[in-house]
Amino acid sequence: MQMQLIIYALVFLSILLIVEGIYLFGFASNGRESAVNRRMQLAQRRDTASVSPTLLRNRVIGGPVSQFLLRYFPALERSFWAAGLSITPGRAFAGCVIAFAAVLLVLGTSSPFPLMMQLAIAGIVAFGLPILVLNIAVQRQQKKFDEQLPDAINLITRGLQAGHPVPVAFGLVAREMSDPIGSQFGTAIDEMNFGRDRAVAMRDIGARFPNPEFQFFTAAIEMQRESGGNLVTILDNLVKTMRERANLKKKAFAMSAEGRLTAVIVGSLPWLLLAYFLSTNPDFILDQVENPMFWPLMGGALGLWVIGIIVIWRMVNIKV
Repeated sequence: MQMQLIIYALVFLSILLIVEGIYLFGFASNGRESAVNRRMQLAQRRDTASVSPTLLRNRVIGGPVSQFLLRYFPALERSFWAAGLSITPGRAFAGCVIAFAAVLLVLGTSSPFPLMMQLAIAGIVAFGLPILVLNIAVQRQQKKFDEQLPDAINLITRGLQAGHPVPVAFGLVAREMSDPIGSQFGTAIDEMNFGRDRAVAMRDIGARFPNPEFQFFTAAIEMQRESGGNLVTILDNLVKTMRERANLKKKAFAMSAEGRLTAVIVGSLPWLLLAYFLSTNPDFILDQVENPMFWPLMGGALGLWVIGIIVIWRMVNIKV
C-alpha cells in the first residue's frame, strides 16, 4: 500500500513537472525582454512611468482575507514584501489549509499513527514547511539586496556626476536594476511622486531589507539635502567600504564552513533516525507513546537539540 502511494506521488510529480516545462518552453517569456523587475512590468502593462503605491500594495499584499491575516500576523507583511512572492497571503493560507486536509486524509487512510501524531505531522507539513520556505526566500532576497546595493549606489553616483538630481538618480536604479532592489527603489520613487517624503519612503525600504550600509546611505542623502556637501565622494567611499566588508564576510564564511556542516549533520541525525524507525519499525516508537514518561523525555530531548543547534550556530555565524 505504501509503495503504491509512493508510485502515485511520483507519477503526479512527473506530470506536474512535464506540464510546467511545456508551459515555460512555449509560453513564458524572458523577463528582461519585457521589463527588468516586477514594478517595471506593472508600469509597462499600464503604459505609464509610475505606479500607484496603493495598486502595487494590493498586488503584493492582497484583498480582505490577506488583510485579516496580516492584522493578527503583522510580520507576514514584511516577509511577503521582502520575499518578492507572486502569491498573496490569503492564497498562501488557502493552499496551506488544503495541504493540511490532504496530508491528514492520506495519513488517516494509510498510516498507523495516532490522531494527535497525524495532526502534528499534517501541521508541520502544511504550515511549518511553507513558513520555512518563506524565511528562506526572505533571506535569499536579503542577500541579493546586499549584493546589489554597491552597484546601485555606483549607478546613483554616476547619475549625480552627470548632473541629475537625487530622485532622477534613484529612477535609474528603478529602471536598470533587477529585483529586489529595482522594485524597491521604484516603489520609493512612486511614493515620492504621490507626495510622500523621501526620507520616509527610504526608511520603508530599510525596514523591509535591514542593512547598516543602506541606513548610512539614506542618512548621507538626507544630510546632504539639509546641509550640503560632496555627496559623490561620500558615496564612493561608502561603496569601497562595502566591497571590502563583503570580501571579509566571504573569508569568514569560508573559514566557518566546517562548523556549519557539523551543525547540519548533528542537527539532522535525530530526525533522520526518527524517520527511519517510523518507516521500518513504527511499533518501536508508537508502543512507547502511552508511557507517561514518553512526552516529557521527548520534550527534554527536543529542548537539548534546540540549545545545541543555537550554540553551534552562534559559534559559526561570525558577524563582520
